[in-house]
Amino acid sequence: MTQTANSQIATSQTELHVVLGAGGAAGSALVRKLLRQGQQTRAVYRKPPVATGSGAEQISADVTNPASVAQAAKGASVVYMAAQPAYTRWPQDFPPMLSAVIEGVATAAARLVMVDNLYSYFPVTGPLREDSVQQPLSKKGEVRLQLAQMLLDAHRQGRLWVAIGRASDFYGPGVHGSAVGAPFFEAVLKGKRPQWVGRTDQPHSFTFIDDYARALILLGQNEDAFGQVWHVPTAEPMSGTDFAHLIAQVAGVAPGALAALRGLPLQILSRFIPIVREMAEIQYMANAPFVIDGSRFAAAFPFTPTEHREAVTQTLRALQANGPAAH
Repeated sequence: MTQTANSQIATSQTELHVVLGAGGAAGSALVRKLLRQGQQTRAVYRKPPVATGSGAEQISADVTNPASVAQAAKGASVVYMAAQPAYTRWPQDFPPMLSAVIEGVATAAARLVMVDNLYSYFPVTGPLREDSVQQPLSKKGEVRLQLAQMLLDAHRQGRLWVAIGRASDFYGPGVHGSAVGAPFFEAVLKGKRPQWVGRTDQPHSFTFIDDYARALILLGQNEDAFGQVWHVPTAEPMSGTDFAHLIAQVAGVAPGALAALRGLPLQILSRFIPIVREMAEIQYMANAPFVIDGSRFAAAFPFTPTEHREAVTQTLRALQANGPAAH
């Protein structure tokens, strides 16, 4: 597997791009962006999809079955792994799922681009870089580190080409299950107090989902991106409070305070509500500055993140047009 620095893989609109997990936030954003670029796109869902007339080929597949993945990826140049198990089932289900995806994509002789986050890093005092210490403080962080090691080992072994794109908390069209997903926006719009786990005054990086999709496509098209982890650049970090105020300002509504969940109240709720228990495990990410450093990506590729005001405007427009967001 020979790689040449700063080389772009020859691409054309006849190449097939396959998105596993096309029904989720990252997957649906990838499908939208690929279609806007005129790329031949196959959207893969867990259940038989409802035809949307979007222009993408739509199929269902079992991403826990290598043969099913290989069939879904047949003829593909690039496969984007945006599928994931239920948030509360990561330790049990994510590693075998990814193992099946690696085997299936390798059988199809396609390149693999992985959707990833920042859970694997140990808290640092400055921005998180690709070479920051990976010593997770949560079970989900341990899972994410294991997945990255599986992918990079497969690349080093020559089984397939792998690139990993890491992002912070998503927001944007189609985003629901995120700290700043649709429920956060809708609470601001209704004059309610959006929930926020941790401190509300610490600078935090937020990733606009359409920017993330655009970045993953760039990784898939550039030979020198493979075999590496990349941090996708974001607009300037903001506190949870400032982000909520920006949404209110753009929407023309009165800003309100956040409903901060931390300390004893969070501990009590986490005993009874599984998803709160999962969020409590990673609250450290909001109790101190949590900022991604995307400078290495920005230096390597032609990429500028969308400013938050414009991205919030697009998100509000999508909420108004489409109603409930994808989970």
